[in-house]
Amino acid sequence: MKINERIKSIREMKKISQEALAFELNLNQSQYSRRESGEIAFSSDEIVKLAQIFSLKISEIFGEEAISFNTLSFSKDKTSGQTNDFTHVKDKLFEQFEMRIKEKEYIIELLQGKIMELERKNNQ
Repeated sequence: MKINERIKSIREMKKISQEALAFELNLNQSQYSRRESGEIAFSSDEIVKLAQIFSLKISEIFGEEAISFNTLSFSKDKTSGQTNDFTHVKDKLFEQFEMRIKEKEYIIELLQGKIMELERKNNQ
C-alpha cells in the first residue's frame, strides 16, 4: 500500500475529516485531498505532523509492523514432517527490511527536495 493510501486509511479508521487534517497541516481541503489521492507527495514535515496527530510512529504510517514471536504460526513440512517455524520469521524480517529501505529512500527523496528548495530560496 502506498503512503498516501495508508494515510487515507488511517484517517478514515480514526474518523478524522480531510478538512481537520488540512487545517492542522496549514493547507486547504483541496490541497490535502490532492496529497491523499497521490497527485502530490506528502512532505516529510507533513508526515511527521500526521504521525503526531494520529499518535503513531512514522514507521507505523509507512506500514511497518513489529513481529510478535508469540503469535507466529508454525508450519510442518509435509515431506519431512519437521516444524518449519523460523522460515516465517525470516520471511517477515525480510519484508520489514525491504519496507524500511523503501521508507528511508522516500524520506531521503523528500529531504533532497527540501534541500533544493532551501538552496533556491538562499540563491534568490
